[in-house]
Amino acid sequence: MSNDPTPANTSPTGQRNPGDEAAPGAPQTGEDVCPVCGGSGKTDQGACANCGGSGRIVKIVGDA
Repeated sequence: MSNDPTPANTSPTGQRNPGDEAAPGAPQTGEDVCPVCGGSGKTDQGACANCGGSGRIVKIVGDA
């Protein structure tokens, strides 16, 4: 297990990707597989723009 507190789906700056429903680390959120690239982080055009190439997005999972 890594000691890095940065969520796996974000850049080190904590930047949101277009597919994120909320800011990384926000309450009542979790990571999910990107629906555009299926978790690969790639599309025919290169890195997936929806997830920023990580293959994961931030979804709201609580009752926010």
